[in-house]
Amino acid sequence: MDNGKITAVTVDRRGQAVPYHADEFVLATGGLVGKGIDSDREAVAEPLFDCHVPHPQDRYEWSEPEAFGDHAFARFGVVPDDDLRPVDGGGDVHFRNLRAAGGVLGGELGIFAYYLSVAGLALIVTVELHVFTTVRMTHWFAVVFVTMTTMASGAAWTVVRWNADRLLGTTFLSKPGMTQMEANAALSTEFVRIALAGLVAGVLFDTYFKRRGWNFGRRLREVIRR
Repeated sequence: MDNGKITAVTVDRRGQAVPYHADEFVLATGGLVGKGIDSDREAVAEPLFDCHVPHPQDRYEWSEPEAFGDHAFARFGVVPDDDLRPVDGGGDVHFRNLRAAGGVLGGELGIFAYYLSVAGLALIVTVELHVFTTVRMTHWFAVVFVTMTTMASGAAWTVVRWNADRLLGTTFLSKPGMTQMEANAALSTEFVRIALAGLVAGVLFDTYFKRRGWNFGRRLREVIRR
C-alpha cells in the first residue's frame, strides 16, 4: 500500500506468489456463501483487505429463531461510500482505489446487487435466444425484455415468499408489527429496485454491444482502406 492506495495484489499461482499491479481494484468476492465475507464465533470480517463489516456484537443476534426469518447475516457485507469504496466504522475510506461490487456489499445495496445478479441471468437468456434460436431482438427490445424478465423473476419469488408466510408461518413479507399498508409499501419499493436492476443491466448490455459493433466497424474500415 502506498499513500492510502493499493499498489498490487499477490495471487498464489501454482505455489508461487505472483503480484498483479493496477491503478484501480474491484472487490467482487461474493457474500457469506462465496466466502467473500468470513465469520467465526467472535466476529464477521472481509478476509482479503480486512474491510469493516458491521454486525451485532452478540452472535445470537445474527439470526432469528425461525428458519425463514429475517436473518441479520443475510445483510452482512462491506459498507461503500458514494464511489463504492469500502469504508471503516468511522466512515473513512479504507483504500482510495478499491471499489466493491456484488454480493460483498452489505445492507440494502447488497440486496440491489442480488437483483442485479438476477438481471444477469435474464441477460444470459436474452443472448441464448438471440444467438442460438431464430429469435432476433433489436437493442432496445432486448433492454425491455431483460427488464421484464427480471421483474417476472422478482414477482415469482414474491409469490413463493407469500405462500411460505401463509403456510409455514415465516415472516418474509409479513413482519411482526407491520401493518398491511407498510407491507405493501415495502413490496412496492422492492419491485422498483427489481425494475431498476433490470433496466441497468439491459442498458449496460446495450451499450456494450453498440460499442463492440462500433469498434468492429472501425477496424473493418481500416482493413478496407489498406
